[in-house]
Amino acid sequence: MPIPRINRRIECYAAIHGYGVSIGYDNTYKECVVHQKLFFRRHCHAYMEMKHKLAENEWILFIDADIGVVNPNKYNFFSLNSYLVKNNERGRTWVKELADYEFNVPDSFHGEDNGALHPLMLKWLVPEQQNRLSDLCMSIWNRSHNYVDIYAMHACTRVVIGEHTHFPEHKMQIISKNFNKTATLSEEVRKLGELKIALIDPLPNITLPSPFNGISACDVVFPVLNKLDIGKCRNHTEKWEMESRLEIDIEERTEMLGQMADILMKRQMEAVGNMTERLQIDSFLQYWD
Repeated sequence: MPIPRINRRIECYAAIHGYGVSIGYDNTYKECVVHQKLFFRRHCHAYMEMKHKLAENEWILFIDADIGVVNPNKYNFFSLNSYLVKNNERGRTWVKELADYEFNVPDSFHGEDNGALHPLMLKWLVPEQQNRLSDLCMSIWNRSHNYVDIYAMHACTRVVIGEHTHFPEHKMQIISKNFNKTATLSEEVRKLGELKIALIDPLPNITLPSPFNGISACDVVFPVLNKLDIGKCRNHTEKWEMESRLEIDIEERTEMLGQMADILMKRQMEAVGNMTERLQIDSFLQYWD
């Protein structure tokens, strides 16, 4: 089946660097029909691809359908729930557990797989810290009503895990937001070495000054202006005509990322501060239980 037109930039990028591309469809694997929720079923598909199509110890990059590559010489994306996984027993186990978390989500506003990712990471990274704070994180998730509660749970699990990004004892890494600025995918994989699972730390949903902030939501700005010829991509002769208004220099980009990180840290600290009230309420309820 041909790759949908919307992913032509991804197909071109893959052709340039010699990567394979696979798109998950609902009916590809009958083993995945048990998953009623689409956002979990897609991880089942990734697991089946690893199990049946990918060679042992090769890497698979999972990305959402709304990913857009905007530079053929670097890997550029912004997404939640993107991950690089080495195709071995540990990597396949992690992806399968993420898919199967559908059957363990609470009867609340749980945030689908984006919500489930955080308790899964608690299990993998700090299994020994089944303490009062991690219980509070799960309590917030169990009683979540909206995205504010989901964000509080995210911040809570981050407190338990800590600000570390490299977990060699668990063969996992949370890749920095700056990952997509300096290297190709292959270069980053070489840096990861024997790390089995690498989660992509997403950029926060923050609006910064931009020439496009004032445009209508109905207007679409495409970073690549020309229709890419995949044949030319394969022989490295295709030229990407970029939207010049999206181009910024390294200093400005670094400053913007710093602003995003500062705002995100402030939001996380506010969420953690609100957690103290939740802890007091939980203690009160526990006392009367």
